[in-house]
This record gives sequence, C-alpha cells and structure tokens, in this order.
Amino acid sequence: MTTGRILFMSMSFTLGIAIVCMPGPILKNKLKYGDDVLSLGRIDSVRLEIKPLALPLRDLGLSIERIKQDWIKELKEAGIKVVEEGEDTPLLQLKTKAGVDRDLPGSLGFISYLTLSQPVYVKRLDRTLEVPTYIYVVGGVDTDEGLLASMKATFDGLISIFIDRITLATRVLASQEDEEK
Repeated sequence: MTTGRILFMSMSFTLGIAIVCMPGPILKNKLKYGDDVLSLGRIDSVRLEIKPLALPLRDLGLSIERIKQDWIKELKEAGIKVVEEGEDTPLLQLKTKAGVDRDLPGSLGFISYLTLSQPVYVKRLDRTLEVPTYIYVVGGVDTDEGLLASMKATFDGLISIFIDRITLATRVLASQEDEEK
C-alpha cells in the first residue's frame, strides 16, 4: 500500500465522520434516519459474538475475552443486557481482519465489521429470517508500534457508536409516536 493510498483512506474516513456529525446542530429535527439506524430502536438486550482475531492482532496482546469483557461493561452501563441465548434477541457480532502490505514495511492494515442481525419478517417469503439490519465498517493502517492503540480506539469507537445509535433511534421512534398522538 502506498503512502497515497493511506492518505486517501484517512481523508475518506475523516470526511465520512464529518458528513455524519456536522449536520446535527444545523438540521436538528429535520434529519431523516435510515431503517438501518431505526432498526436499533428500543434494543435492551443482545447476544454478543466476537469472531477470532487475526494472528498479528493476537500477537499484540488483543484477545476476544478482553474485547468481550469491555463491551459487556459498556453495554451494561447503557442499560443493554448481554445474554447467551434467545432466538428473538439480536446478535451483535464483531469480525476483524488484519494483514501486512509488502509495499509498506513496518505497518499493518486492519478492517473491523460490526453487524447486528435480528429477526425480520419478509412478506414475500411469509417467513421471519435473521438478517443483518445494521453494519458499521472501520479500517485503517498503522505502524507496528501504534497498532495496539489504534485497535483499542477502533473497538472502543465501534461499541460507543453502536450504543449512541441505539439511543438516537429510540428517541426518534418515541418522537414519531408523540407526533402521531
């Protein structure tokens, strides 16, 4: 990966964050939220699954158990229970991949996928299926020395954004119900 690609990825990520965050105060109640965000409304429990981490990340000292422990704490503080079973309980899943680019020695690229799958009724099939209704992807490249801090920040950011979106969706749904009354 060339320095130009890294710069492009960084700028794209920053622009994406700016686009999502900037209009809030300007547009306040005029924003329309997508169904992916609204599908998070009123979530009070999840099943949590952290997929196995790539070897380079495990070599840094990252572990599924530690991520899970941190996320359970964050979710609990937000009033969201983590349960082991429940077919109607949404599944929150984290997948993280990492790899080395020979063009950029001393660095590692990573990508993390956070998905929430939940039961959804599909009318044309007359069936309820468990499908991903929310997906958030984050990626980056960092030096070997900075990667641990980057990964911790990524994992903290993913769960914080997820919790914030649940709060937002719940408020929007409550506001829509109030308007209908």
